[in-house]
Amino acid sequence: MSGDLSVLHSIGRALRRRHRLVWLPALLAIAGAGLLAAFLPPTYEATALLAIDEQQQAGLGFDLALQADQYLTQRYVAMATSRPVLGRACAEVGGRCDPAVLAGRVSVQPAKAAGVISVTVRDRDASRAARLANAVAGQVVAENRDQATAGAAPSRNYLRGQLDQLQQQADAIQARLAATPRGSGADEALLAQLTQVQQQYSATYGRAQDLGVQQARLSAALLVRQEAERPSRPADPDLIRYVAVAGACGVTAGFLLALLVDRTDRRVRDAADLAVAAGAEVVLDAEPRVAAAECCALLIQGGTGAGWQEVLVVAASRSDAVDDVHHELARAATQLRQPMTVTAAPAPAADPSTLVRARTASAAIVVATRGRTETADVRRTAHLLRRAGVRVGAAVLLPDRRGAALSWTALRRRLSGPEPAASSR
Repeated sequence: MSGDLSVLHSIGRALRRRHRLVWLPALLAIAGAGLLAAFLPPTYEATALLAIDEQQQAGLGFDLALQADQYLTQRYVAMATSRPVLGRACAEVGGRCDPAVLAGRVSVQPAKAAGVISVTVRDRDASRAARLANAVAGQVVAENRDQATAGAAPSRNYLRGQLDQLQQQADAIQARLAATPRGSGADEALLAQLTQVQQQYSATYGRAQDLGVQQARLSAALLVRQEAERPSRPADPDLIRYVAVAGACGVTAGFLLALLVDRTDRRVRDAADLAVAAGAEVVLDAEPRVAAAECCALLIQGGTGAGWQEVLVVAASRSDAVDDVHHELARAATQLRQPMTVTAAPAPAADPSTLVRARTASAAIVVATRGRTETADVRRTAHLLRRAGVRVGAAVLLPDRRGAALSWTALRRRLSGPEPAASSR
């Protein structure tokens, strides 16, 4: 649990320090989405609905009916995107309609309602999008009717041939029966043959009727449930959707970028970083100009009762300056009337004599600069001081005065133009 809290704390601290990396990509992405939505030509969507007759599967049971419905849906979806259907739809609409181009603009998929298929067409012209959607839907219905007719044609032709043969046999028997004298005995046999042929004709005629009913049901299995209407507003570009997606992607990218930059950045950014790197319990986050009052608070919190007699103010790296902290600590010790000697020393990595002086010191105070000092330098300096036998009693984090001076100069130049340099005190 403590590990999870530590991870969350480190993430929150990284986001606080790198918050610009979070919202800046989001703003750029939103601006890009707005420009894209402003300059993209509008595209309209029109949707026609096709309905599948589910009464044919009513007596199959739930599982079989569901499988049949899925099969028919897939069949009609494939039919709607086939080249013959799109070609006839283009021929119906006319104009510059290419089936290959239409195939990339039409979208056919099952709707949320069972047994319903939506046919959506995207086009730069709203009226043309509606006409194309209705044309594709109508051609799918016509194609289904043609396939049902073509599928029943062999059986229908065979039954018609059987009916013709049976009719010829019945006519021939009736002709023989008319020429045969009644009561001769032969007429009874002919009557029996005629009855048998008539029964076969009735059975075959019934099969032909059933085939016709089945063909009619298959032809009517698909129909246009709702025609497409002319869209009143473009479907793309959608400014709200573009901005929402761009903002979400920008925030996510900025969040990951902030974590990555904070992970790879090894510089001391705040007092927490300095406390962890130096291993000091007392950290002074100094203002742009170190004041004696701050140093007094540092000495009271860290040095009172700890027996600090000789304090060594050590720079964490070669680029850190300790003169201001050294002078203000000495003034603070005088104000607090503590018999304390405060000595400034460079970083041990730059001057090994610092470690010699550290052996006689009571405590050491490590000085680092925000945004400039590497955490590895702070750890190295604290480690070398402890190996020399001195306790790292506190740490001081100074602001990067070079960055502040540059920012102040740039701000002055922008607001009021070049001014004569002010005299330093």
